[in-house]
Amino acid sequence: MQRLFVGVCLTLVVGLSLVCPAVVRAEIKAEHRKELAEVKKELGKVQGLITGKKTDEAEKILADAETRLKKVCTEAEIKEDDRAVLGTFKLIEQKRLALAKRAGGAGAGAAGGVTFEKDVAPVLVAKCLSCHGADNPRSGLQMDTFAGLAAGGTNGVPVTPGNAAGSLLVRKITMTGRGKMPPTGDPLTADQIKAITAWINSGAKFAGDNSTPLAQLSAVGKPNAPVEIAKATGKETVSFSEDIAPWFSNICLGCHNGPNARGGFSMATFEALMRGGPGGRVVLPGNLKDSKLWQMIDMGEMPRGQALLQRKNYDDLKKWIEEGAKFDGPDAKASIRTLGTTPEQKRAKELAMLTPEEWSKQRHDTTTALWTGFTQETMNKVETPQFLVVGSAAEDRLKAIGEWGEENVKLLVKMFGVKEEPVWKGKLTVFVFKDRFGYDEFTRTHEMRDVPKETNGHSRVNANMDQCHICLFDIGDIPTDSAPGMKALVFENLTAALLQRSPNRVPDWMTRGLGLVLAARSEPKNPYFKPLQAEAYTAVALLDSPPQMFNDGAFSDDSLDAVGYSMVSFLLSQGDAQFVRFLGALVTGQDVPAALRAVYNTDQATFANFLTTSLAGAKAGKKSKK
Repeated sequence: MQRLFVGVCLTLVVGLSLVCPAVVRAEIKAEHRKELAEVKKELGKVQGLITGKKTDEAEKILADAETRLKKVCTEAEIKEDDRAVLGTFKLIEQKRLALAKRAGGAGAGAAGGVTFEKDVAPVLVAKCLSCHGADNPRSGLQMDTFAGLAAGGTNGVPVTPGNAAGSLLVRKITMTGRGKMPPTGDPLTADQIKAITAWINSGAKFAGDNSTPLAQLSAVGKPNAPVEIAKATGKETVSFSEDIAPWFSNICLGCHNGPNARGGFSMATFEALMRGGPGGRVVLPGNLKDSKLWQMIDMGEMPRGQALLQRKNYDDLKKWIEEGAKFDGPDAKASIRTLGTTPEQKRAKELAMLTPEEWSKQRHDTTTALWTGFTQETMNKVETPQFLVVGSAAEDRLKAIGEWGEENVKLLVKMFGVKEEPVWKGKLTVFVFKDRFGYDEFTRTHEMRDVPKETNGHSRVNANMDQCHICLFDIGDIPTDSAPGMKALVFENLTAALLQRSPNRVPDWMTRGLGLVLAARSEPKNPYFKPLQAEAYTAVALLDSPPQMFNDGAFSDDSLDAVGYSMVSFLLSQGDAQFVRFLGALVTGQDVPAALRAVYNTDQATFANFLTTSLAGAKAGKKSKK
C-alpha cells in the first residue's frame, strides 16, 4: 500500500512537471499591451521619414522601438519570438530594410566616397570574423578575405551587387530576432549599415587583391594603435633613411605633417606613416597592390601641387614596399626630417652660392634639357625681364604670352609687395605647346602622370627654385563661357607659380582662384567668368557642410575653377588689404581656420555660410536674367 502511494505521488509529480510551464506561463499585462500599442504607433511614422529622406530620424525611432520591445520581453518574461511581440519585431526588420535601401541609394556614385577598404572591411573584421574567420567558419562562409565574401557559404552568396535590400548580408544585419547578425554583442550602428548598403548599391566594388586579409585592409590609423615596425636586416637594396625619407621630407611633409595633416594622415614619423590615416593603413609591407600610398603615386594623384617625383624616387618606393617596408633608422618615433641628409638640403646650400649670372645659365641649361628629353622638335625661344618663354609655338605667339606674363607679374608685385628681381631666381620658364599631344607627352615624360583632359596648364616651382617652370597648351585667344582663353590661362598659372615659391603649401582653391580673379580684372568682358559663381554654388551645394569648401580635395578638378574664383572673389570683396594679410598667413604656414580668425575675426563655419549665401544670390541672379 505504501509503495502504491509513493508510485501515485511520483506519477503526479512527473505529470505536474510536464504541465507546469503551460500553467505558470507569464501573461502580457495591461501596461505592456499599452506600451506595445505606442511602439506600433511610433513605427507608423517611419515610412514617411524614409520617403522624406530623414534617415537619421527614422533610425532613431527604430532603435528606440527595439529597446522598448526588449524591455517588455524582459518584464513580461517572454522570448522575442513570442507571438505577442514577434510581429512588431518583424515590422522593425522590414522598416530597417527599407531604410537601408533609401540610405544606400542606387546606381553608380551612390556610395558618396564609401569604399570597401575604408568603410566595409573594418565592420566585417569587428563584427563577423569571430564566427566567419579562417578557423571553422560557420555555414561555410569565410569572410576574412574579399574572395571568401564573394564565394559565399552554404546559404548562398551574402552580397548581391547593386541590390542591398536583396542581399543576405543586409537582411541579417538588420534583423532583430533569431538569425540576426551578429548573434551576440552590440548590433551594427545606423552609420555602419548605411555604409554597407551604399557600397553594395554602388556595385560592391573592390579594386585590391582578393586574397589580402581584411584585417590588413581595415587597420584604421588610430593615434594610439600599436604599430608593427619591421627592422631592416641589411640585405635590403633600398634604405628608408637614405633613399625614401629625404624625398618624403621635401615632397610629402608639406601636406602630411602635424595636427592638421591633409586627410588626417601624418607622415611626420615612420610610426605615423605605418599607422596610416582615418581610411586605414597606407603601406602594407610586401603588398604593393594594396598599399594606398603606392596606388596614389602610381596613378599620378600624388604628390599634388609643385612637387615633382623623380624616376629614382618612384623606383625606390616600389622596391622598398616589395622588400617589406623595413625601417633602418634609430627611432621610429623621431621626425622623418632627421633621417639622413636630404638631397634638397645639399642642393639648397649649393644654390645659395649662385650669382645671378649662374642662376640664368642654370635656368637655360635646365630648360634645354627638359625640352630635348622628350622631343627632337625645334624649341623656339623668347626672353623677357621675368620669363624664358619657349616651346613649339611660333616666336610671335611666345612674345605675346611673355607680354601677358609681364602684365600679370606687375599686378602680383603691386598686390603683395614682392621685392625680388626677377621674381623667380634665374627667371621662370614658360613652356608653350601648340598641340595637346606635346603638352601631354611632356608631362608624361617628366612627371610620370597623365593630365586630366580638362586641364590645359600647370606650374612646377619649389622653394629652392631649381625647379621653376609652367606648362601651357595653347587654347587660343577667343574666350567662351566654357574656355577662358589663353591670356586667362597664363594669369592663372603664373599666379600659382608665384605662390609655390613658399615652402608652405597654399590650398588649391587659392592658387587656382587668385589667378582667375586677376585675369577677370584684366579682361572684364571675358564671358568665361560670368557663370562661375552660379556653377560654384552648384558644386558647394553637394558638400555635406559648407565649411568643407576650404578643404583640398573637396571638389573635382573640373569644378575647381568656379569654386576657386568665387571664393577668392568673395574674400577680396572684404578688402584687398585683408585678403593680402589672409594669404600671407597661409604662406607662413597657418591653416585656414587660424588665418580666418586672425584676419577676419570669424570661424570657418560662419565664413563659409556667408560665402554660400553670396553664391546663392549669384545663382538666383543668373536665373532671373534668363
